[in-house]
Amino acid sequence: MELRMTTTQRAVCALIRAALFDGPKELPEQTDLKAVCQEMAEQCVLALPGDILKAIDMPEELRQMWANTIKRQAFSCYHLISEQSALVTLMDGAGIPFVVLKGTAAAMLYPRPEYRAMGDIDLIVPAEDFERTQKLLLENGFSPAGEITEQTRDCPYQRNGILFELHRHFAADLEDKQSRLLEESIQDGLSRAQRQTILGSSFPMLPPLENGLVLLEHISQHLEAGLGLRQIIDWLMYVRRMLHDAQWPEFEAAAERVGLRHLALVVTRLGQLCFGLPEAEITWCRGADERLCQELLMHLFDSGDFGHKDTGRSATVNAMSRSSDGFFRNLQRSGCRNWKLLARCPYLKPFAWLYQLCRYIRLGLSRRRPIRSLLEDMNRGRRLNRMLLELGAIRHGKKPE
Repeated sequence: MELRMTTTQRAVCALIRAALFDGPKELPEQTDLKAVCQEMAEQCVLALPGDILKAIDMPEELRQMWANTIKRQAFSCYHLISEQSALVTLMDGAGIPFVVLKGTAAAMLYPRPEYRAMGDIDLIVPAEDFERTQKLLLENGFSPAGEITEQTRDCPYQRNGILFELHRHFAADLEDKQSRLLEESIQDGLSRAQRQTILGSSFPMLPPLENGLVLLEHISQHLEAGLGLRQIIDWLMYVRRMLHDAQWPEFEAAAERVGLRHLALVVTRLGQLCFGLPEAEITWCRGADERLCQELLMHLFDSGDFGHKDTGRSATVNAMSRSSDGFFRNLQRSGCRNWKLLARCPYLKPFAWLYQLCRYIRLGLSRRRPIRSLLEDMNRGRRLNRMLLELGAIRHGKKPE
């Protein structure tokens, strides 16, 4: 199956294929390189082709701008790794075990780790050491970078311009059985942490199997909003290094247990169809639904890393139309929350859904969006919901028939 893409999207994929998987250094005819730069910047993958820029035909001014951007990213990467090393020294001195999640644990799998964009440092400690770690950070110059409560899943701290996120837990919904099993796997992996080196700096990370589950769960968590090429490529680099056919049976059992097996199949097959992930020794994904691969690809390009491209759309409407509670029930609930008149006139409560619907229409008009965009948002949300369910990214609720 050949995936449907625009010229710009095909060019982005070609650059990634050439940079990471030794693909040909050729772009489609009539490629708009400025549009390609913008797309890759929005996806936080602009630096990946750093070593092949000289082989790409482009205006010298654009090449220099691109190269300068990569240099700035590399400098930021070295600064982040320096701060991570200081964190490792601090935690080791206090005798607190921990691992780095994503970030350098993903970047170390890349041919050039400094070309993998990194914005913060995620860490997790054993549950019994969480409060002690918070105290240690505060006593050593880390300041809270946002509100932190007992319910905060990833507690933000800042020092020397770097954001550190201390995870209370990594799985998003501990009320879900499969999420709890994933969290148990991560906590178990903490007791078997491995020391790795990136750009001359040592740090602790999860063993390969658990690290793979984290990278896959990261994709799952960002699927509803904000999934970009960076999260997908993290997974593909992991598969290339760690998940050939010989390793798949053990990983498959673990992924099935936590509800991520189908997502692993589809994302990996997408990597082969679109980005040049080798098929030799990675045959376990060949039976993946290629229609889902196409839908996931379009979702990636529609969203951008962390949803940078999803502006101007009604995320609330999308979320409500995806909800298992039903769109109109959510309209009623939102209307009851937003209609201040109900405090004085509670007998109007049955009409709260109508108030909320009019509110959405009014907001759409104020943003110069036509009323039909509301229906488009609803339909988009329903399509996304079906894709999420088919991928297994929503681990609860009714599966599509």
